[in-house]
Amino acid sequence: MPIVPVNRNKSPARNRPVEQPESYEVGYGKPPQHSRFLPGRSGNPKGRPKHAMGFKTIIRATMLQKLKVQAGGRERMISRAEALVMKSIELASKGNFKAVQSLLGWYQIAVPETAEPARTQPSHEELSETDRATLEALREHIKADLDQ
Repeated sequence: MPIVPVNRNKSPARNRPVEQPESYEVGYGKPPQHSRFLPGRSGNPKGRPKHAMGFKTIIRATMLQKLKVQAGGRERMISRAEALVMKSIELASKGNFKAVQSLLGWYQIAVPETAEPARTQPSHEELSETDRATLEALREHIKADLDQ
């Protein structure tokens, strides 16, 4: 009979010998029976703290905090996000290319195009007689240039 190790943890439930079959092979993803977590026992008993916030929550809370800002000769309370946009607009109007790029990116996210795209070329039926005559004259002019 093989020697069975005894777990010396403080918990009495875990301080019992565990029999391991002789055919059991210990390896990757197959820990020894004596070192496995017992059913109903967590590997992280304290768990996540109750008021722990994720990164997105921290960013959202920080960007929504209010600031006092002097605007137009008076003091206003605005969110940090609004202050960031206002500062980017100020920098963009002074010629800061990176601020312009940021603003355009934010605008595309905030105001997606929902209208159907405009047609780039009118259909043949929508052209007036003058337009058709101009196009025909241009066509003749290009043909004459190519023939030479």
